[in-house]
Amino acid sequence: RLAALSALGQTSDPELLDDALAFTLTDDVRRQDSHIIVVAVSGNPHGGEKVWAWFKNNYDTLFSRYSVSTRHMGNLVEYSAKHFIGADRAEEVEQFFADKAIATYSRSVEQTIETIRANTKWFETDREDVKQWLA
Repeated sequence: RLAALSALGQTSDPELLDDALAFTLTDDVRRQDSHIIVVAVSGNPHGGEKVWAWFKNNYDTLFSRYSVSTRHMGNLVEYSAKHFIGADRAEEVEQFFADKAIATYSRSVEQTIETIRANTKWFETDREDVKQWLA
């Protein structure tokens, strides 16, 4: 069952990725298993932006389902945005959560923003070296 849920996020078809994310909010997926699809889509090169858009568009539903679970809501925050690079993306995430009741998962929000900033710094510092190494 878990492998099948993870497989839903492995496609390169944008529509199927959207369908997989939508599926997480149905009664066909156990709440404790829904993160498996989100992780799979988030790790997909075609899925990172989709997860963030899905998270923002469904925030109220996600919050009502998972806000009592610090771990689950925090994980959703991380899976949705930790892959970003750019000061503007860190600011976008920060602004999104600015007016949200994040007390139970504030640490995850802070760590996600910190990860984006660290990724940005690494990218800016080592981009040329990595490019040359891969060439």
